[in-house]
Amino acid sequence: MESNREQAERCIEIAAQAFKEYKTQRANNFLNKAERLYPTQEAKDLLEKVREFDNDQHVRRILGCKNHYKVLEVAKDATDKDILVAFKKLALLVHPDKNRAPRAKEAFVKIEEAKKVLSNPIERSSYDLNLSIETDYGFYENNNSFEYKSTGTNDEADEDLNSQNDDPIPKSEKWWEREAGYHLLVLLPVILLILIPAVVWGMKLLFVSPSIYTLTPEKTHLIRRRTVAAKIPYYVTKHFSEELQYYYDGSLRKLELEVKNEYKTKLTHACNKEKKLKEYWLEEAENSFNTKMHERVQRMKTPSCDTLNELFTDSSNQSHSYFSNIFASVVNFLHF
Repeated sequence: MESNREQAERCIEIAAQAFKEYKTQRANNFLNKAERLYPTQEAKDLLEKVREFDNDQHVRRILGCKNHYKVLEVAKDATDKDILVAFKKLALLVHPDKNRAPRAKEAFVKIEEAKKVLSNPIERSSYDLNLSIETDYGFYENNNSFEYKSTGTNDEADEDLNSQNDDPIPKSEKWWEREAGYHLLVLLPVILLILIPAVVWGMKLLFVSPSIYTLTPEKTHLIRRRTVAAKIPYYVTKHFSEELQYYYDGSLRKLELEVKNEYKTKLTHACNKEKKLKEYWLEEAENSFNTKMHERVQRMKTPSCDTLNELFTDSSNQSHSYFSNIFASVVNFLHF
């Protein structure tokens, strides 16, 4: 037992030195070994300090990351499964219930946002497009902070403006200075702050039916399905059969048509954003006479537009071809 105690003390000394050198993994290993050999309060206290330091380091790393891939520590070609595994691993480290670091909540929100964006194919493609431009050309330095600075002053114009703003009505005759009107004016923002959310909530209850599906996995919508025709992924709850019967009279075709339209709308929005972004950088390249940059931007992909064309343009062409063939057959028959 005495030899165990001496070995434990030696382990604590090595751990303390490792902790001073910021080698927390080494310190943690030796402290755990000291606890197994001969448990002491000194080892427990030092182990707690090491863990607190580790927790703070995890939070600092996440808050210091500039893009979602670095936040989750995954590669740019990471699959949905890789992203989910990375998120769960980090959630265990920085969740406010387990991590007592002051900014743990901020870090947890940041990894949630990263997982949400990278798990959504449409948002991820748009994000990757922005990220590629930022990485290749460094156009987003200084966090897109632009300052407007006046090119000069015009004292006479300022004086004219001030003179026009002078109120010709005597202060004693202003209606809002009277007691009733004044108090109403003061309370008006508070009244609106209470009424507007209540009205919006009431309108939602009256006119908006709850969605029985989502295009991305949510807390209540985790069961993955695909539309029969276009194979568009969507997510439903475990009570899908009952909800389909209640809200869509059991018509899966009606639901999947709605899924298709919503997916098309989101793809169209993302595609327009990608096109505008590409056009912007092409114009920048032309204005700066940068041939290399112009060529690289021209090669820039627009994944949302590609998906949109693949899923919807082909189907419309097929439909047009089908009706054209029918029309041609009828004409040939009549001519015969």
